[in-house]
Amino acid sequence: MNKFLIKEIFKIYGGVSGLTERIIYENQAEEEEDNISVFSSATEKTFFLPKIDRNAIIETSPIKFFSKEKKYIIVARNGKAGLMNIIENIDFTINDHAYIFEIKKNFIGKIDLKYFILKYQKTFLDFVTSKDSNGTFSKEIAENYEVELPSIAIQNEILEEKKALENIKAKLENIINLLDEKNKVFMEGKSFLLGDLFLHFQGHQLTDKEIYDNVGSYPVLSGADNEPKGFINTPLFKDKKKLPCLIYQTKGNNEFKSKVVNGLFNANNTAVLYIKKSKKNIVNIDYIQLVIAHNMKLSISGQEGVSYIDTKILNTEIFLPSIEEQNRIVKKTSELAKIKDTLHKKIDSIDTQLTKQIIL
Repeated sequence: MNKFLIKEIFKIYGGVSGLTERIIYENQAEEEEDNISVFSSATEKTFFLPKIDRNAIIETSPIKFFSKEKKYIIVARNGKAGLMNIIENIDFTINDHAYIFEIKKNFIGKIDLKYFILKYQKTFLDFVTSKDSNGTFSKEIAENYEVELPSIAIQNEILEEKKALENIKAKLENIINLLDEKNKVFMEGKSFLLGDLFLHFQGHQLTDKEIYDNVGSYPVLSGADNEPKGFINTPLFKDKKKLPCLIYQTKGNNEFKSKVVNGLFNANNTAVLYIKKSKKNIVNIDYIQLVIAHNMKLSISGQEGVSYIDTKILNTEIFLPSIEEQNRIVKKTSELAKIKDTLHKKIDSIDTQLTKQIIL
């Protein structure tokens, strides 16, 4: 595989100094076709400004412009420093917040700009002087960096594989979105307040030391976390008739988190709902969890955007279809969740393959 310095492959141009909004307004061509686009460090789109006359003179010098007959890479000098994009099929100029990379004559047909960006975008971000908003892309470092250049056939093969993988990924993501939309539909039924169906209980504030000093087999759960905080020797309820329970976080950032627990457990300062004895034959707790997970919104307390919800949940109105219909919906949702999990794993696999492409 051949290796070259970037400056051997590209001519690198700086932008037009002094190309301000006022200058652009003062240099409008009489004929629209003589106006050209202005690009800046916001590389993915043109400036939200009028075009400028290609024949404009700034401080006694004509502006530098680039022809639609060629393809270029534009690199943000600051702002989104190091970000690359391709510009083609348009006459344009740039201000001094960007650089233009133009393929030198003897490399035309030997390099695909899309391949170059795929391979070296991360590297170009490393050429930025600092990682904050004041970072500046270093042209001097970039132009003396050595890159590997496989044959154009291999470049095209890698790009085609990337395109195929991205198409598959997009289709998988679309299927997941369709499953999510389908799963948001719940049948109407008789109206209940959650307080009609459930009793509310609050967990304990258990410290790490308390858990350590009383180690046992009962998980200490929190509505916000997937993993137990630890294991303790006493359950929250010794009465198994109160199972299963729905536990949920009482504060968060506008995202309601909950889960159903079927075995004995303890709870660390979280909220617990369990079905009233008189309602057990009409309620599937997994169905309730699905409904409130899709529809519950936390109420803002006004303290730095943190939201709180506790017994207010008992005033939430829900509609219960028959227990048979609840069971059917829970079963169908579980099946869809398994399909989504499989799709997500395939997407993760595709992302891994795309990452491998970049480091080839």
